[in-house]
Amino acid sequence: MEINTGLIACATAYGGKDLIIRVLGPSADYWGEGLKNFNEKIVNNIKKICAKAHFKLGPDINDTDSVPPRVAKDIFENGGMCEDELLIEYYSGLLASSRTDCSRDDRVLSLLGLLRTMSTYQIRSHYIIYSIFRSKFIRKEVNLQVASEASKLAVFIPINVYANAMEFNGSENLNIILPHSLNTLSLNNLIGNNYFFGDQNFLLKQFPDNQIIKGAGIIVTPSPIGAELYLAIQGKRECTVNDIFSDKWNLNTSINIQIDSGSEPIYSDQNAMV
Repeated sequence: MEINTGLIACATAYGGKDLIIRVLGPSADYWGEGLKNFNEKIVNNIKKICAKAHFKLGPDINDTDSVPPRVAKDIFENGGMCEDELLIEYYSGLLASSRTDCSRDDRVLSLLGLLRTMSTYQIRSHYIIYSIFRSKFIRKEVNLQVASEASKLAVFIPINVYANAMEFNGSENLNIILPHSLNTLSLNNLIGNNYFFGDQNFLLKQFPDNQIIKGAGIIVTPSPIGAELYLAIQGKRECTVNDIFSDKWNLNTSINIQIDSGSEPIYSDQNAMV
């Protein structure tokens, strides 16, 4: 079933409140009357989030798990204010990932806390970068918890690949938004600390005689938290951070972001492995 078709079918089968109750599970009791306090636009955004979460859960929606009330509160109050489709995708994935049969398992709160501090540009940059990491290192066995191993997964992303995926309009300045995005991703440990961006000459000073660097671009490495967030937005509840490179997981979202080819691992031994 196509993703959009599945979402329409879900929304049709479970309207409004019924959809929200089905996704939240028993903790929906906290919100039965509380939803009346939200205006129509917020409720519609929450419905979108719940519909996408329902789709990500698939057959698991029929289990007896529940969304922790604190998680639901954060998603309703903050996700309900989001109209950007990628933000809705992130909140829906975290909602799906939060369902649990353990009353104290509210790990998703830490990831929601990160979202509250991130701009739309930073969130989109995270999605683009980790989609590239996955495509370049699929089936690679690596332990992202070991810094020396993660540092070997440096990827060069040509500046035009990044800019095209960000879909900037005429009023958005790449030279301002790129450092704004990467600096905060690093501050939040969502990418490795050793990251670079600039023209070819600057990058070649950091990686002398590297044959991969053929123009201006970005060089980044993955981090455990960045991988955890990327897996969580897919609704993958039982994955370890290293599963980001596993081909047994079908990691797809309903977001259509075109990421052009051209990005490559910096180190030649990594090129040989992918």
